[in-house]
Amino acid sequence: MRLKKIRSVVVFLLFPLLLATLFACGGAPRRPEVALEGIRLDRISFEDQGFLLRLRVRNPNAFDISLESLRFTLEVEGKSLASGALGEPVRIPGGGDAAVEVAARGRLGAFFRLLRDRRKQGGDRKLAYRIHGDAGLAGFGELPFDRKGTLDLAALSRWGEKGLPEKTKDLKRAEENADGKAR
Repeated sequence: MRLKKIRSVVVFLLFPLLLATLFACGGAPRRPEVALEGIRLDRISFEDQGFLLRLRVRNPNAFDISLESLRFTLEVEGKSLASGALGEPVRIPGGGDAAVEVAARGRLGAFFRLLRDRRKQGGDRKLAYRIHGDAGLAGFGELPFDRKGTLDLAALSRWGEKGLPEKTKDLKRAEENADGKAR
């Protein structure tokens, strides 16, 4: 009997504390927004190819998040090109973003076929992409993400040893068109 009374008092005291914590955090976090900024070939082997992807991860929440994991698949022009995962945790400030370079494995042949077909078609120098997967946030678990956009082939050729140049107006405009809202 005494144990039940103690348990009910503890629950009575902890419940308001739990509610206050939830309201202070704004409830469940909104999922991070992941966009592809660049891709380059890193290594070639007989079995597969390695790519380095530069991703822009935006935190739409008012509070900082710690991105503990990021597993993703990259599709270009509707074809699966590469998949990979984040190597190290990244802290992203509330309302801010971070550039993250991640290793990915994929199929170089598929990528070259896409480039060849695009060159034959002429004109447009942009590739449609979709990146989707799960982002693991410390304290909140995994949240899915899915992003579509376009990648300018000119940006691919400029991403050399010095890294990807700052976000171009064309890339920013392509992101705005992809999700229908300005940044």
